[in-house]
Amino acid sequence: MKFEKYIRFLSGAILLLYALILNSVVAAPNQEKALEIALNYLNENQAFLGLSQADLSDKVVKDQYVTQHNGVTHIYLRQEYNGIELFNGDIAIHIAKDGSVIKVNNQFVPNLSQAVNTTKPFISAIQAVQSTAQHLGLNLTTDLVIQENLGGTEKSVILTGGGISLDDIPAKLVYEQVSQGEVRLAWLVRVRQHEHWWNLRIDAVTGKVLSKNDWIVNDNDYKVFPLPSI
Repeated sequence: MKFEKYIRFLSGAILLLYALILNSVVAAPNQEKALEIALNYLNENQAFLGLSQADLSDKVVKDQYVTQHNGVTHIYLRQEYNGIELFNGDIAIHIAKDGSVIKVNNQFVPNLSQAVNTTKPFISAIQAVQSTAQHLGLNLTTDLVIQENLGGTEKSVILTGGGISLDDIPAKLVYEQVSQGEVRLAWLVRVRQHEHWWNLRIDAVTGKVLSKNDWIVNDNDYKVFPLPSI
């Protein structure tokens, strides 16, 4: 009788150990499968997220990676309209090893197509950099010249530094949410100096600075969206 109890105990212990080992080696879903899970979740929870089908149809994958210690897959999607990105307009979907969605952070703008003011800029990239220099109190000592015209719907260009930047100055079109239900077309301009690395959104209609942040020193007028702690 004691022997039978021992056998049952041993069998149970072996099964428990096997289950623990099996659980520890379960792999996170591959990138393609994880993205499929994320997109299915968004489509199934569209109403809960307050988004339209059009909002979910125009997006791009900005990042996707797996946290090694827990196998959680992190997917970051950026909202677009007519091929132009919404600055900071991300949905982050976090997926456990078993394929379940465990957390979602939503910064998409509902009905983005109705919120944007225009799809065409009134000022050029060069004029946007001139506005940048004026706003920052910097003097352009050399002419701004387009070094590279990357084109596309974002009208992306690389300009010479103009004496205000240590590097050539990249500029491209983005959308910037300025208030609830109001999104404006803007030039995203980056200027690197010794003590600052400015990242500004210049209104593509008025030339005014909508917002800015300093990648070296956090600027108070920049709205920061912290990353999830997972």
